[in-house]
Order: sequence, then C-alpha cells, then structure tokens
Amino acid sequence: FSIDVDLPLFHGAGAGIRAAAAARDEAAAAVQARQAQILNALDAARADYAERYAAWQRMLDVAAAARQTATRARVQRRAGQIDRGRETIAEVAAAHAELAAVDALGAALNSLGRLEDVLQRPLWPASTLAPPSTASPLPSSSLNETAYAH
Repeated sequence: FSIDVDLPLFHGAGAGIRAAAAARDEAAAAVQARQAQILNALDAARADYAERYAAWQRMLDVAAAARQTATRARVQRRAGQIDRGRETIAEVAAAHAELAAVDALGAALNSLGRLEDVLQRPLWPASTLAPPSTASPLPSSSLNETAYAH
C-alpha cells in the first residue's frame, strides 16, 4: 500500500534557499567578470609584446643598414670621394640607430615582463645559476680598470 501525496513545504526555508541561490549567482558573475578582465589583460599584454618585438626587429634592420652606410662612407673617405664630415655623419647615424635598437630591445623586454606579470608565472624556468654574492669578486682597483678598458 503506497500513498503518493505531494505535501507542501512549510518549513520556511524558501527565503534562505532563494538568498543562497542569489549569492551563488552573484559569485558566479564576479568570477566571470574577473576572468574576462584577466583574459583582456592577457590579450593586451600579448599584443603589446608582439608589437614591441616587431619594432625591435625593425630597429635591428635599420641599425644594420646604418652600419653598412657608415662602412661605405669610411671606404669612400679613404678613397677620397667624400670628406671627413660626411663620414662622421654616417658614423653618428649608425651609432644613433644602434642606440635606438637597444632602446627597442629594452621596451620589448619590459613588455615581456608585463606579460609575465599578467600570467603570474615566468615564461622560462628559473635560472640554475647561483645568485650574485654581495661581496665583490674583484678588488676595487680592478673594477675601475675594467670600467675604463672599453
């Protein structure tokens, strides 16, 4: 003998259940919003790194062309085809282009660091090299000589 009767719930938990469901939906919306924020930051960091890396590659090409121009100017001056001033201008332009390439590399590395920050993990494994010690391995006079050797 089985009796199948639906009994209404009179325990008064409906309001608590609705509040818990609303809190759950609110937490899910917050998680989705945070996830979208992180993915947008990741996309922006990747795009910035790609742009800065491409700019560095372009600056390397410009620096190589400027070095070739300076080399040609040096050869032309030795052959008497141009004066010392024009050779110097070419050398300065080459040095300027090389500095711009170094600046572009710095910007690309900074952008890579921002990408790592967004990912919250390094892109490469940690180095196995020992960290530098606080004591200088060279005497102070050797440091000065090394600094001026270049």
